[in-house]
Amino acid sequence: MVNRIPLLQKNPLVKRIFAYGFSDSISKIAPFIVIPIIIRYLTPEDYGYITNFIAISNLFIPVILLNGHTYYSIQFNRTPQDKRGNLLWNILYINTFLLLLLSVVTPFLKDMFLEHFELSIVWVYLAIAFAFLSSIIMLFQTMQRMFEKVRDFSLVKIGNSLLSAFLAILFVILLGLSWQGRVTALVITSIVTVVVCVYFCTKYSKNIFTINKSYIQGFLLFSLPLLPHSLAGWGKSAVEKGMVTSMISIGENGLLGIAGISLSMISVATTAIFSAFNPEVLKLLTQIDLNDDKKRELEKKIVKMSLAVVAGMTLLIALNYPLNYLFFKYYLDDSYLGGLKYVPFLLLSSFFGLFYALFSLYIMNEKKTAALSYITVSTTLVQIGTTYVTLKYSGVMAMVIANSGVTLLQSTIVVWYANKIRPLPWLKAIKIK
Repeated sequence: MVNRIPLLQKNPLVKRIFAYGFSDSISKIAPFIVIPIIIRYLTPEDYGYITNFIAISNLFIPVILLNGHTYYSIQFNRTPQDKRGNLLWNILYINTFLLLLLSVVTPFLKDMFLEHFELSIVWVYLAIAFAFLSSIIMLFQTMQRMFEKVRDFSLVKIGNSLLSAFLAILFVILLGLSWQGRVTALVITSIVTVVVCVYFCTKYSKNIFTINKSYIQGFLLFSLPLLPHSLAGWGKSAVEKGMVTSMISIGENGLLGIAGISLSMISVATTAIFSAFNPEVLKLLTQIDLNDDKKRELEKKIVKMSLAVVAGMTLLIALNYPLNYLFFKYYLDDSYLGGLKYVPFLLLSSFFGLFYALFSLYIMNEKKTAALSYITVSTTLVQIGTTYVTLKYSGVMAMVIANSGVTLLQSTIVVWYANKIRPLPWLKAIKIK
């Protein structure tokens, strides 16, 4: 084992995981410190509004982004090197069209947003803008990962976080703009980040703005069947927040939001690991398709990488609760202590969701997006039903417990289907030689 340490240090995948982990950790430190500070100037109700704004934005992101970042990742190694920038911009053209379409439809839904999220149409439009900017950032950061531009990725990630923290302090604490100040800080930060991302993109590839009909057609054929899956994945959080706000209170929604924010260590690790893991696995899967002679060897490599990810994340999740206990007890204001009770079951959902994130990658690589959508949508409808029933008859705690059970069901089905369409030698790969 000791002799393997130098080999691990030389492993490019391990190096990228640590590089992404470092940048993501630094990027999370600023908000992790700032949020408890600005929370002292916000009530749980104020934080409920912030949570709802982000939830609405997350509802709009899959409609605008249309899984462009996933399609780009899968097509990257299948696209000529000098055309990879052009591929991204053709995806972005569709994203822009969808932004305009969404802007036209939204006024007809203003009463729903006001009733369930307590946000006026002005803030809903700002949520649409934030969703579009976030989609662009996700696209460009995917490009940086696929080009293995770790330094540029890290600069954008850290810069975004530091600017967001600075503006939050300025608007919430110094100018006293309450939750509206935090939302404004998020939007301004995203605008600046998009400008920086576009600058970096022009460095990686030339001739990027030409419209390519085959790229657009391929993107739509891949992404449209996946839209229900994306809406289910991102939208169930928005539905949950809307139900808690309208059926319980916006203050309780704020406590639930803080409980989710407290899991930032898991978010850091997940982002770091999958930022390095996904491109590497997609590259290996492409090699398997092109080189049948090394199929078993490459498959075992993928399995071992996957099991290492599961083991590392499981350990991290197990260690997270005592840290959260200290966070709520000694760092947050007493008015937020009620959110601590939700943390164990949110951690359990994170553990189950890990398998969904891992195995859905194999399904999407096989372009079985319609099947993945069916699985995700059907289980999400079950979750929405359990959310309504538990909130009506038992309260938020029962809802959180039930949702962890639905996440287990969803992940189990995804694991089964992924192994059906892309069998991998899971048992053979872990045999001790």
